[in-house]
Amino acid sequence: METDWSVAAGVEDPVIETGWSDAASGLAWVDLRGDGETCRSRIAGLPEAARSPAMAEALALLNAPRGLLMTTKCDRWRLSDEERADLADVLDAPIAASGCGSYIDVLMAHAVPMADFLLHEEWARTTSRRCAALAIEDARLELVVRPAHRSEHWGYGLTVYCYVSGADEVHAEAAWARAVEQVTPVLIATAELLFASPEELDGRG
Repeated sequence: METDWSVAAGVEDPVIETGWSDAASGLAWVDLRGDGETCRSRIAGLPEAARSPAMAEALALLNAPRGLLMTTKCDRWRLSDEERADLADVLDAPIAASGCGSYIDVLMAHAVPMADFLLHEEWARTTSRRCAALAIEDARLELVVRPAHRSEHWGYGLTVYCYVSGADEVHAEAAWARAVEQVTPVLIATAELLFASPEELDGRG
């Protein structure tokens, strides 16, 4: 797997937000954290998850009730001609006939680690390095550290992009699902390695 990470914290760069809503589409943020049944019920109501078991499973893992993380937004799409050409250039491969892309915005569920920029840099860097060892062909992972806002708290989060190409739509979709299934546990394990557990954080108060 080809991987990279970066920081996008300029004035005009997007901010990861909870509580967002879009009047044009009727979509809005859904808090997916809760007990297992509540979490999966809420995930099942998301269009992106309803169409993709791999996305649904990734969201369930990232919003585990006692976990460190939560998600705020996600999307999945077929790559355009331009996106497939860009991916082929990065992978140094021929332009594929089809491709699939996705992103998930991920936050620390606790305000203390959410505020730590240097740890977010290390989270992105270490996850990128670990995922580079995954045996996934024709795939690229991009991790972007962004400013984030949740309730009254400001800090940082990660946007996790995954791009995969394939000989046709079926193969591209299957390869993307494998990539997301393998990247998500690495993202979580790296966060658990670098950040304090919820029990430790709650004990500080």
